[in-house]
Amino acid sequence: MTAILIGNLPPETSEDDVRTLFTDLGMTADVGDVTIAEGLGEKLVASVSIDCSSAGAEVLVQKLSGHFWNGRELTASFNPFGQ
Repeated sequence: MTAILIGNLPPETSEDDVRTLFTDLGMTADVGDVTIAEGLGEKLVASVSIDCSSAGAEVLVQKLSGHFWNGRELTASFNPFGQ
């Protein structure tokens, strides 16, 4: 499993919303645990466990980074050494 961090989420974002985001973007990787944490101000951060390779995670990060969703431009990253 690879952990992807998604930042700048709106304050009302739920785990189900994050799962729907992945589906809406056509991401077919198996989404595992989704953990939502407070970020800076009214921004939330989600840590999402994905069953994919480092190359697959990089593609997901590229799709998510800069994606405009629910009034916010998302940020995304992953640590290829943290697998």
